[in-house]
Amino acid sequence: MIIPLVAGILFSSVIPQPKIGIIEIKQPLDNKIAKYVVNQIQYAQNHAEIRGVVIAIDSPGGTINDTELIYLELNHLRKKMPVVTMVQGLSASGAYYVSLATDTIFSNPSAMVGNVGVIRQIPPMPILLEEIYSTGPNKFWGNPRDTYVRQIDMMMRSFLKAVEVGRSHRLTIPIEQVSRGEVYPASEALGYGLVDRLGSLSEAIN
Repeated sequence: MIIPLVAGILFSSVIPQPKIGIIEIKQPLDNKIAKYVVNQIQYAQNHAEIRGVVIAIDSPGGTINDTELIYLELNHLRKKMPVVTMVQGLSASGAYYVSLATDTIFSNPSAMVGNVGVIRQIPPMPILLEEIYSTGPNKFWGNPRDTYVRQIDMMMRSFLKAVEVGRSHRLTIPIEQVSRGEVYPASEALGYGLVDRLGSLSEAIN
């Protein structure tokens, strides 16, 4: 009787035990943070013992490019395992965009959620400076002002599409209201369908 028991203990010790991964996003989303988060996501994808992931967020958002990198990786990860967001303080702008790629959004009751929108600097009107020579009118900024405006509008449409897809039938307010860029207390965001449940990190893990 002892030999099978010992053999069972030894066998179970070499088998990876199921785990829940926690990835923290606690800073503005820049290139450094995006690389860190993407590496963590890929780790979860490549380790069989990871059976689910919680994204713990307290961030004001960040750059479009870095936000989309994380968003796309999370969409790929959720095809393999459950992925849940836990808003611990703030999920605004790009940080909320990231949470749209998860299955369920939990939030602390006192957290703030939303701020859907895009901010980008538009170049000034072209001017002529005698001491600076440019080979083209758009050399300084790369594109004319109206191109920047079109790009911002395109980015905003992508953001709103992510809201529509990620929240689907759960959204209870018009998408036009979402586009105003307001940030809501979590209890209000719950009523609007921007989050799914108010709770703790432990509940998100469960």
